[in-house]
Amino acid sequence: MTETAPTPPVSEAPTAAAARSRAWLWGAVVIGLLVVMAAWVWQQQSSLRELEQSRSEWRSEAEALTARIEAMDRQLDLLRNDARVQEDRVKNLTQTHRVMRDELLASTERAASIEDAVARLSDERMRGDLMLRLNEVESLLLAGGQRLRLAQDLDGAKLAYSLAAQALDSVDDPLYASLREPLTSERALLESVAVDPVSDIRHRLQQMLAQLEPLPLRDRGGSDAAVLGGDSWLGQTLSRVLTVRRLDAASLRVPRDAQPAARLLLTQQIERAITAAERRDEPTFRDALTAAAALADALFDPTDAGVQSVIAELDALSQQGLAWALPSLGASLTELRALRGARRVLQTTLLVPTPPAAETSGALPADPTPADPAAAGDAAASPASEPSEASLELSVEADAPVGEGE
Repeated sequence: MTETAPTPPVSEAPTAAAARSRAWLWGAVVIGLLVVMAAWVWQQQSSLRELEQSRSEWRSEAEALTARIEAMDRQLDLLRNDARVQEDRVKNLTQTHRVMRDELLASTERAASIEDAVARLSDERMRGDLMLRLNEVESLLLAGGQRLRLAQDLDGAKLAYSLAAQALDSVDDPLYASLREPLTSERALLESVAVDPVSDIRHRLQQMLAQLEPLPLRDRGGSDAAVLGGDSWLGQTLSRVLTVRRLDAASLRVPRDAQPAARLLLTQQIERAITAAERRDEPTFRDALTAAAALADALFDPTDAGVQSVIAELDALSQQGLAWALPSLGASLTELRALRGARRVLQTTLLVPTPPAAETSGALPADPTPADPAAAGDAAASPASEPSEASLELSVEADAPVGEGE
């Protein structure tokens, strides 16, 4: 090994100064460290105090928040309870609304059914009113024709046809519009008929009956011989025993005591002529007028102008005919019955059942189950009601015409 060189000797004074400086240095370091530690401790204590303070503040705030949360929980519970109650109410209202909706739908369907029934009743009433008016027209036409044919009542026939025309004007069915033409033609034919000669004869004979009372009677003066035609010897001889009168119309006399009976007989003959004229019995009519003219000539003074006019009137009336040309009616009645028969055939044709469209076209039938029970009841009731109304219409229409089938 090598030997180290000997170190020179160091002086003790610088060493001590260095030691003292190091000691101060270390003391300053220690003091600085202590100061730093003290500052750090103070800072930590301040931080702890602040932390404690903030911790207490946070704790109080947490407690306040916890209290608020608990209050909010309680409010939420109340709100949940209210929400449950509201949900229950909503459910009840929903059910009530559903029930009311079903009732409203059922009421609507019932109202529709009632409207249909009212419409059907209105149609039936209109058809009934139409049938009544047509029955009235047919009755008037039938009565007018029978009055004219059986009783020669022209005025009654005119009145019946006029009322029939008025009743026909109130009929709105266009099917019967063609009936107005034959009815108008028959009314014009009735208006063109001449006056009944029997009416004129009746009027003239009634006036004659009123004129008979003031007419002067024939004078019965003169003897029986004068009645025989002069003062012959045979007449004077026979006049003492017999009363002789000629029975020819020129010299016929009515005794004074028989004049009231003759006047009554004359009146009866004229009335008999009136009755025969009303029956249109021409032989009896002429016989009664001839007998009345003979009685008037024998009863009244033939030289009087009134008597002569009465006798001439009787002769003229005996030559007058009683025939009255009347038209033949019935075209309107025949046309009306033909139209009503055509209407009945048309209704019968429309009521013939036809196959449903689903079967004829081959398509699948729709679901017959209705969504609503009320609709199902109405659907089940409507097919049964329609045939009854149709049969009722046919029965009423069949019984309505008056005089059909005669």
